[in-house]
Amino acid sequence: MSKHTLNPVIDLDRWHDLQLHPLCEVFPPSAEEDYQELVKSMHEQGYHSSDPIVLIDVADEDSPDKEFQILDGRNRYLAAMDAKVTPSFVEYVGEDPLAFVTARNLARRHLTTGQKAALAASLAGLQPGQNAHSPTDITQPEAAKKVGVGEATVRRYKKLEREHPELAEAVKRGEMTLEQARKKAEEPPPAKSKREELAEKALRKKQEREAAKAAKESSPAGSTEPIKPKESPAARMHEEANSRLKDIVEAIAIEHKVPEELRPALLSVAARAYLLGREVAKQED
Repeated sequence: MSKHTLNPVIDLDRWHDLQLHPLCEVFPPSAEEDYQELVKSMHEQGYHSSDPIVLIDVADEDSPDKEFQILDGRNRYLAAMDAKVTPSFVEYVGEDPLAFVTARNLARRHLTTGQKAALAASLAGLQPGQNAHSPTDITQPEAAKKVGVGEATVRRYKKLEREHPELAEAVKRGEMTLEQARKKAEEPPPAKSKREELAEKALRKKQEREAAKAAKESSPAGSTEPIKPKESPAARMHEEANSRLKDIVEAIAIEHKVPEELRPALLSVAARAYLLGREVAKQED
């Protein structure tokens, strides 16, 4: 680890408003159960000054004032606020905060191989300037070496992150191993039931009818097709009713597993019933 010093920070104003340094954010938060235990311990025993929160000054070199961010100790910082206790702080002064924060977190956390790969991917993904005070931006091979994981493992995690971000997030939180996530990603999707297949078929037919209707209505000038007279509102209502009737009959046929060859007859009966209903309604009017 590079040389550094940790200087006590006394009487820090507005410590509740501190921001997290990007290097602090690349490490996953502690599990909820562990976090609640930490809050309970602080509430009962107060803050242990032997484990202070580490800050880093990110102000410009010519600035007369310091601008602190949290380099290490996010969980302790949040737990202190929840427990309503005042934590202790120290300032990191050194040339390689990345090496410092990586070594501290790897020493006290039991990260899985997948979590280390996620950590290396995050470190290598830092934008220029986020690795404050370090000589250069870190490459993926360098990040893999720092966290103690193979570069091929990092590449596998990155592939999982691109193709299945929800699984990659589960690996990052430690809910499953990288290998478990990869196997889950390779599983074929569950087979659809016959009912789902028929429902999709009916939907496609409906979409095809609507597309054909839209194409006819928007046929360009100069088309060889004869121009039909503009439909009256009543004719349009009748056509829409027929379309809805077809959809209803198709849905009923799927629900009751009516064979394909019998469906035209079913639609014909339904159409007659619809027309009869219209005639009865007219007579009653």
